[in-house]
Amino acid sequence: MAKRGEAIAMARWQPTADYLSEKIPHKQFRIIPMRFDEAPLLIRNQLIDFTIANPAIYIDLEAKFGVQRIVTLKNRLSANQHVTQFGSAIFSRAEHPEVSKLSHLIGRTVAAVHETSLGGWIMAIKTLENAGVTRNSLAQVQFLNTHDAVVKGVLEGRYDAGIVRTDTIERMAIEKKIDPDRLQILGQRQLKHFPFRISTDLYPEWPVARAPHTDSALAEQIALVLMQLPPDHPAAVAAHIHGWTVPENYQPVHGLLKKLGLPPYDHYEAISIWQILTLYWPWIVSFTAIMALLIVGIALIYRLNNRLSSRQKALQQMEARYQATFEQSALGILYISPTGKLQRVNQALCVLSGFTAYELHKMNWNDLSYPEDLAQELPLYEALKRGERSDFQLEKRLLRKDGSRLWVRITFSCIRSSQGELQSLVGVLDDISERKQLEEAKEQTDRLHAVILNTSGDGILGLDLDGCHTFVNPAASQMLGWSADELLGKAGHALWHHTQKDGSLYNVESCPITAVLNNAKVHRGHDELFWRKDQSSFLVDYISTPIMEEGRVTGAVVIFHANTKEEEKKGIPTVGERQHLATEQTE
Repeated sequence: MAKRGEAIAMARWQPTADYLSEKIPHKQFRIIPMRFDEAPLLIRNQLIDFTIANPAIYIDLEAKFGVQRIVTLKNRLSANQHVTQFGSAIFSRAEHPEVSKLSHLIGRTVAAVHETSLGGWIMAIKTLENAGVTRNSLAQVQFLNTHDAVVKGVLEGRYDAGIVRTDTIERMAIEKKIDPDRLQILGQRQLKHFPFRISTDLYPEWPVARAPHTDSALAEQIALVLMQLPPDHPAAVAAHIHGWTVPENYQPVHGLLKKLGLPPYDHYEAISIWQILTLYWPWIVSFTAIMALLIVGIALIYRLNNRLSSRQKALQQMEARYQATFEQSALGILYISPTGKLQRVNQALCVLSGFTAYELHKMNWNDLSYPEDLAQELPLYEALKRGERSDFQLEKRLLRKDGSRLWVRITFSCIRSSQGELQSLVGVLDDISERKQLEEAKEQTDRLHAVILNTSGDGILGLDLDGCHTFVNPAASQMLGWSADELLGKAGHALWHHTQKDGSLYNVESCPITAVLNNAKVHRGHDELFWRKDQSSFLVDYISTPIMEEGRVTGAVVIFHANTKEEEKKGIPTVGERQHLATEQTE
């Protein structure tokens, strides 16, 4: 909330955004200064993720959109002093003796910040009413949108009195923008442990609140990081705060808004229709009789006016949403004339290209296109202009100002007049350079893996969680006598590890090769018997290694080589010979 203007808001809060970006590296934070009445529009259209606003605006957003507070501001009083509450200061010029008390404001002009400003108006309403001063008794109330403007307006003599939040006068004095001795506080109160000049009760300080669409885990992370902000950190110093604390109790603000009938309690305890009829039935009957003579003509006019008003309002809302979406979009957006000239660009495109908006408006789309990509793009572009296509999407390289190339995915669509004539092409660009780098790295890795598998002299087998083959290299296929197609998808134990040296069957549950799928431990085997397709066998040394992904076993890799010296020494019989031997031993 830019309570003192956008420039001051950016200077005050940008270091906090930088602090969050540093502490949460996978996220980038930006400050968007907003006026008092812009918060509902930004929340409704999901254009902001978090708000820093006064408690009255927060409570209204909570009731209407479900925003949730996560931390409360600790206002800095000095290096070792802070508070989590604030109030309003009602003041006039010190040289204005006719306005030295609250009661003197009757018939006077008053400057305030905004109707939704808690410290710059709402708190003061209750205090003024307690002093017998109502809004109707004031000559004029002028809302100036910033606290600084209110103070300057009173000092310049344009208004008899002003209303700002506490600490405004002190901060402007520190900034040497005003002489505080030229101002006097009306109805000044002396509150213990609160050094700022004040005319009202104290209420909880501003909260940070998350929008309903924002991830709760991210909100918790931000709350933790903000509460860890040291008081001497540049972000805290720039914001004039001592840090952040757990959310305060905002029931006092609820009570104030309810008492004054302000949003979201502007319809609180509304009078029922029956009460209106009971109290005012004579007037209602008379009015109805008179209006019956005019109702037909008025109804027609009302209907036409209502339709016009609704359409105008819808158009205004649509334009506001469009403008906010265009400017705040993280994707690059541009409008191109039928001749290729850039008509309009958003800030995201400026960031992607490295050019300023002024520079881009002097350029043609071809100036940003990598020459080798134009052959693919131009036919699609021409088909779109001729009306043969409504849109197209492609991946291409964008030429940046520094001479580098950036891979983007761009979607083009067209805007036509009611007569079908092409007016503009609309392009939306998304940075895919990181994805392209990953794809290139994967291709290189896949090529390397293929070379290793195909050229290795060792047999290499891949197993899934069921012990079935997922890949077979040529060396393994040659040693086992099975083709890769015959092995893929089939259980390895049953094909080449089914019988032990004594001719007895090898139970798969006892197989140490597939056991790694369950225990996730590497197993090395020596002088182990493997079986070929022709039922001959050979001795191998092997290593069975589990494949781990995100802490879970997803398969295994078995690497083996034939132990030819052991085979020659021992003489390896066929499976039939081993089974015959096993039968003789049992007899």
